Amino acid sequence: MNNGHLLVPRLRIYGAPIFVHGSVGLFAGLCLLWAAEYGLYGLLATLCYLTIILIHEWGHAFVAHRLGLRVFAVQLGFFHGLCHFQKPADFLDEVKVAWGGVLAQFSVAVLVLLPLPLLGEDLGYYGPVVIFLGFFNLLIACGNLLPARRLDGGRAWKIIGLLWVRRRRS
Repeated sequence: MNNGHLLVPRLRIYGAPIFVHGSVGLFAGLCLLWAAEYGLYGLLATLCYLTIILIHEWGHAFVAHRLGLRVFAVQLGFFHGLCHFQKPADFLDEVKVAWGGVLAQFSVAVLVLLPLPLLGEDLGYYGPVVIFLGFFNLLIACGNLLPARRLDGGRAWKIIGLLWVRRRRS
């Protein structure tokens, strides 16, 4: 599984190896230049952005694993990631896995944003975390739910029809 992806040694999700695309290194390098100007804020923003992609793919892997499907590999890229897992026998299970990524993102965003009213206006180093793992994370999750074929929303929203048909049968 090359295609510009490098294996991250000793890091696995449910036994599956994690591969990182070379573009992530380029992005991280550019962000470190940004961090040189903005210090720890730039570094935190970079780590939070990459964490969003990892959380999303972990969400897919988590649901696939819970459904008894084998997770083969996780790929992380600059703009997106991919979770390679065993094809489910039931299409509803495939739809559930599609929801796993965005639900993981929503969960993290809620945990990050929940204490916000208690923190006051000066967030200090928590500011980039709130911006990226909170608000930006929500924006990316909602964008990923658009009903486009190459996004999770292309499969995720099919749950409405599937549940409707199953309900009508019972």
